[in-house]
Amino acid sequence: MNPEYVEAWKNEGNASYSRGEYKTALEAYERATKINPKDADAWYKKGNALFELKRDCEALEAYEKA
Repeated sequence: MNPEYVEAWKNEGNASYSRGEYKTALEAYERATKINPKDADAWYKKGNALFELKRDCEALEAYEKA
């Protein structure tokens, strides 16, 4: 996987999220948002993963960036 390819990181996050692996999904979405801080979809999905991990304040921050 190309480490600079945002879509690949989002796909990795989506796969992990669908398996209930929220920490792994969060790590992938974090990579995506670091590569492209303007990717609203990545921020939204990061918020979802944070919410599932009961990190509500951080989830709200991610949603605001989305």
